[in-house]
Parts: sequence; C-alpha cells; structure tokens
Amino acid sequence: MWLLGVDGGGSHTACWVADESGRVRGRGEAGPCNLGSVGPEAAEANLGAAARAAMAQAGVRPADVAASCFGLAGFDRPGDRAALQAMALRLGLTGSLRIENDAVIAWAGGCRARPGAVVLAGTGSIAYGRTGDGRSARAGGWGPLFGDEGSGFTLGRRAVTAALQAADGRGPATALAALLCRGLDIPTIEDAVSAIRWHDADPARVAALAPLVLRAAAGGDAVALDILTQAADGLAEMAVAVLARLGLHPAAALVVAGGSLLGEDTPLRRRLDAALRRRGVAGGARAPLLAPVAGALLLAWATLGGNPDTWTPGG
Repeated sequence: MWLLGVDGGGSHTACWVADESGRVRGRGEAGPCNLGSVGPEAAEANLGAAARAAMAQAGVRPADVAASCFGLAGFDRPGDRAALQAMALRLGLTGSLRIENDAVIAWAGGCRARPGAVVLAGTGSIAYGRTGDGRSARAGGWGPLFGDEGSGFTLGRRAVTAALQAADGRGPATALAALLCRGLDIPTIEDAVSAIRWHDADPARVAALAPLVLRAAAGGDAVALDILTQAADGLAEMAVAVLARLGLHPAAALVVAGGSLLGEDTPLRRRLDAALRRRGVAGGARAPLLAPVAGALLLAWATLGGNPDTWTPGG
C-alpha cells in the first residue's frame, strides 16, 4: 500500500512517496504550485513534475497509490478543489485524495497531528491550529496585499520602503540601501521600483530580498532590526489569536515555528520566541517534529483509517 504527500509552497514543491510502514521510498522536487501566484498551468506542471519524480524513484505507478494528500499554498477558494482534483486525475491518481492548505500539513507534521498551532513565515505567512476534537482556526495568510505579516514578502517590501524613505530624507540612514542595490544589481536605490516592477511584482521575487534584512540586522542596522521586531510581533499575534479561538491556554500550548525564515536559531525565530513568551506562551516557538511533507503523508494515512500517533514517515 503506497501513500503520496505533497508540500506545495510559494517557492517550491516537494513530494514524498511512502510505503505502509512509513518508509519514504521516493522524493521529488519542482517549482512553486501556488494557484493564486503562478496560475493553474504552472501549478499543475510543477505538481506533476514533483509527483512523477517521487513515484519514479519509488518504482510506483499512480494507480498503485492508495491515498494522497496535497498541502498547497493559496488553497482557500472552494473552486480550487475541483481544479486540483482534476489535476490529480490527470496524474493518474485514482486512490483517496485529500486537499488542504499548506498550513494544515505544516501543523500535522510540526505537531504530529496533536493539539497545538503552527506559525509559518516563508514567501507568505499564516498561523493554523487544531484541537483534539477536530476544531480548527487560522489567522493571517491573506496574501501580500491584505496580510502576510512577518513574511518574506513583507520583509522585502519594508526593506525597500525604508531605503527609499532614507533616500528621500524621510527616514533614518540604513545599510539596507547598499545591500539592496547589490542584490538587485541597480546603481541607486531609486531604481528599485522599476527593477522589481512593483505594481505586478512576483511575491517570491520580493520575498527573495528578505535575507538582506537578516544580513543588515546581523550587522546591527537599527532599521533592519526594527523590521524584524515588527515581523516577530505580527507572527506572534497570529499564533496567540489562533490559540485563543481554540481555547488552548498559551501557558501549556504547543506552538511550532516553520517556514524558510523561521529555521533553528535564525534572527526572526529568536525574536518570535521572545514575542510569544511575552504573550504568555511558556514554550515559545518550538521546532517542528516532522516536515510539512511528512505531515501530508500523515494525513493521507489518516484518510485510510490509520492512526498518526503510531505511524511515522521517514527514512
């Protein structure tokens, strides 16, 4: 019996294929498959490439997959489900199919499908949690225009804004200006708007500027440090809001931090940990127990009646 799990984010897609013992026998990777940002054709191409690579490595035919779970960034609209089901059929996956937002599989992996919440910061940001009786809540994740506090996109946008304000004389001097000029290969910071094509900017391209904020902060730049502090506060507020809606007491709640910006001992992770503790989350920001793609496999296993507490994908 074979299971397939997909973690489709705003910058890349990962797929694992596991056998019924939980051993991962095939892995595949491809570009992003966020329907909202890359469109259905590119999303299907990347989803298909990752899934076919994983199945080929495992020596598995699509028809052999008993259950699959797709955890996809940007999956929020009811109409998306039909489109994704059609994609799965075109891949030849005829077994049980579960489709979730990528925050759900991050929770399933990070908390091992147990009561708690996950807060994610990558290209975008979101917090999601679930209780033992199946109640769930989310906060944030409303995209770069209306939300995504603490995300890579927001860090990149605020970095450019701060550098432009400094150039105008409306804000303090910052090392971000020189870093952005080198990163974008532009002569002056005033060229950033045209270089990024701000009005139709790819969120992933703006998010790619986030490491420059981390670099400036590591050098003690006050503006970059303030950007990170605001980002951590925004992420902490989302996590605490989820706990409150679920009735999970922060002093005892499990809160897991995930996403590319919240790896172990990153500057943003340290500030998020402190921000959560200030808000009463005694455990702060903990490392995920399993990767999101492993969480997708756990949820695929659960669709077949399996118990996630006694089944661990990996190896």
